[in-house]
Amino acid sequence: LIVSDPGTTFRAGASSIGGRNSTMVYSNGASANILQIQGMADSAGLYIGGNGTTWSNPVGTRMQGSSLVFRVTEGAVARSGDIWIEGDHAEITISDPGTRVAASNITALLGGAVGGRLTVSNGAQVTSAGLTLIGTPNGRVDVVGPGTMWTATGDLTLQTMPMRVAEGAHFSAANASVYEPGRLEIVGAGTVWSNSGTFIGGGNTAQLYLTGGALMGQAGNIV
Repeated sequence: LIVSDPGTTFRAGASSIGGRNSTMVYSNGASANILQIQGMADSAGLYIGGNGTTWSNPVGTRMQGSSLVFRVTEGAVARSGDIWIEGDHAEITISDPGTRVAASNITALLGGAVGGRLTVSNGAQVTSAGLTLIGTPNGRVDVVGPGTMWTATGDLTLQTMPMRVAEGAHFSAANASVYEPGRLEIVGAGTVWSNSGTFIGGGNTAQLYLTGGALMGQAGNIV
């Protein structure tokens, strides 16, 4: 499915990304209002890109399978209920100035020997209530670059894989829990991490690094 160009509008109820290598593409100023997205196919892709492109999915987005791709770039705006992406070697990319993603809760379960990757970069902005990130030590989460912001009004749960906030990015959450062997890195001048509640490091091998002139604002306790 390809929906493209200003003035083009796509409306649908529950929609599925079915079949291996299936893709949905919304681009170049198009508009989409879809009740719900479900995908349970390997190598499925959902691509939302381009200034003026708006994508709305009030019930939620759920993708399960191997080598999934979820990408919002180039100034597109995406709004969703819960976003749940689960599978080996998944790639989640939110990037570029003007790009906005707003969701109720975001859950990324990124497995596989190579590991999955979630990247927010180059001035993109994400807002969500809760945020759950579970993967393997080979996966990673990067929130990087000046103007890049992730605001979680609820709690962050990070388990097993590393997360890096760097290069002037800002990240905020209510409470944060990092479970072993998870690792949180807050790196570089201009980088800001703010936590309005409690920061919990679970187990013997959970790690927190604060380096390179970064700022960590912690209102509650560190446990």
